[in-house]
Amino acid sequence: MHLVLTLPTIGGARPDPLAPLDPLAAAVLARLAAEGHALGAVTRRPPRCGVPDTDLGSGRVARVRWWAVDPGDERARQLLADAFAGADAVLHLAGEGLAQVTDAAQVAGVPRLVAPDPADLAGDTATVAARLADALVATPAPVGVPAQRGSAAVDRPAPAAATAPAHM
Repeated sequence: MHLVLTLPTIGGARPDPLAPLDPLAAAVLARLAAEGHALGAVTRRPPRCGVPDTDLGSGRVARVRWWAVDPGDERARQLLADAFAGADAVLHLAGEGLAQVTDAAQVAGVPRLVAPDPADLAGDTATVAARLADALVATPAPVGVPAQRGSAAVDRPAPAAATAPAHM
């Protein structure tokens, strides 16, 4: 699958483009890379912009296509849509810009958008990363039918023409 994540910028303005990724983002990317998915990521200041092999820490490396886009900027909808083009699913972890991300996913025809609530991100990093990765690659149920993912229900979005965020 081709998957794109919107990621937070560590420390707000992350002055060092070689700074490490957020631990949860790194864990989700590592899990998805290990499963063989094609990965893209959107953040304000990508690490090593233009370098496809991304150090995820602890000796883990993944091939990620990076886009330098601020998901919270209302003018970013088209840039986000370009980043999402061809994606099977988008995981929105940036914490801001859900309206822009949702609109861009609709424009790009993304069939699945997962936008976890902040409460869903609490807990052990490995467990949360596994839950997010599973929700991202889950086989969609018919529209309007919730599917169980562990203890949380994941609402399935409508088809690509009417993408809506799936919440955990």
